[in-house]
Amino acid sequence: PIMTMLSGPAAGIAGALMYEKVSDGIFIEVGGTSADISVIRDGAPQMKAARVGGHRTYLNTLDVRTLAIAGGSMIREANGQIVDVGARSAHIAGLAYSCFQTPEVFIGAKLVHLKPTEFDTDDYTAIECANGERYSLTPTCAANLLGEIPDGAFAKGNAESAKLAFQPLAEKLGVSVEEAAGRVLEIACAKVQKQVEELIVEYNLD
Repeated sequence: PIMTMLSGPAAGIAGALMYEKVSDGIFIEVGGTSADISVIRDGAPQMKAARVGGHRTYLNTLDVRTLAIAGGSMIREANGQIVDVGARSAHIAGLAYSCFQTPEVFIGAKLVHLKPTEFDTDDYTAIECANGERYSLTPTCAANLLGEIPDGAFAKGNAESAKLAFQPLAEKLGVSVEEAAGRVLEIACAKVQKQVEELIVEYNLD
């Protein structure tokens, strides 16, 4: 089983090398719960001794930095401010994305706070509809709201649904839905940018 460590990210990098012919670059694979970031240099992924439970092993694996930020990350709000995006995701909370629902679902909806797990703070947000159903606000919803998702993409959802779902959060923040969505993406992207910049320095990339 230890040979399957990081097999998901490994498959992503293999695709970048085989089909995109990447020779030098930083590879980012984003899913619903996490983003995996790694370096490709001279046509090869960079390797390091694996760590398991904080202990270094003699097994070399891909040097992949996994961040708890992705398309399904939940938005945290307190005192009229977005305090963070992530680390928990809609999947952990058992919630569907707002942008993949029909717009009429969100008529009369309101912003609620919850704890995705018993170990979390209670500032994670969700949208509660008139029928009691709850849906998550995510970076995917924000990107759909702002028209950032191209047609045919797996993450393409309903922009109108996203706007209606973001309205209660925007009202709490005192901004437009577009500005609220923009703040979500800025916070999410800043986490990825920080890790990318660290890898550039660590591997002396140009």
